[in-house]
Amino acid sequence: MTRWQQRIFKFTFISLLYFILATSLSIMLYPQYDFLGQFLSALGTSEWGFLFNTAVIIIGISTFLFYGTIIHQFIHKTIKMSYLVLVASTLGSFSGILLIGVGTFVASGETSDIHDFFAIAFFIVLMIFMLLFAIGFSRTSNPLIGAQSKHGLTFLSIAIFLSTVAGLFMPAINQYLMQKLVVFLYVVFVFWLDYLLFSYQNDQYIT
Repeated sequence: MTRWQQRIFKFTFISLLYFILATSLSIMLYPQYDFLGQFLSALGTSEWGFLFNTAVIIIGISTFLFYGTIIHQFIHKTIKMSYLVLVASTLGSFSGILLIGVGTFVASGETSDIHDFFAIAFFIVLMIFMLLFAIGFSRTSNPLIGAQSKHGLTFLSIAIFLSTVAGLFMPAINQYLMQKLVVFLYVVFVFWLDYLLFSYQNDQYIT
């Protein structure tokens, strides 16, 4: 692992912590916020909205770098799995660009429609690459993942995929709560994967 990769993994960890802190602080500073009746993006429209918006932009940058850096670590020896995980990692990196758009364009006023476009696009892309990762993790035997992490990441990927599907295509379900569930699970997913990759010191590929 190069020093540049280590820095990116550290930056990803810090960006996730900042996102959690900024989101929690934004909720506390926005007493009118309805946790069950508003999306997280509403936090970016308040007086303290810059806290949430900058957190989303920063996590978008770290996500872009994170997946872009680890693409080669997910290359499988078989052509089929190499392509599958390469697409998942590429989509993961692309989702970072979408998050930057989510944080840049506020969810109100003239930029509301642009914000919604980036937000919906992010969740659609997230749904796709979580499914791809679930298949990839379930079939890997590389020590980078380990038996427990392999099953845990597979289950978590499936949970994120199903929760995203429910939030996007099942209007009867509380979409505001479902969005927060997806975000929470995804933060845990990236934390977990980031820790595994940072801890892994050998130049091995997933097999």
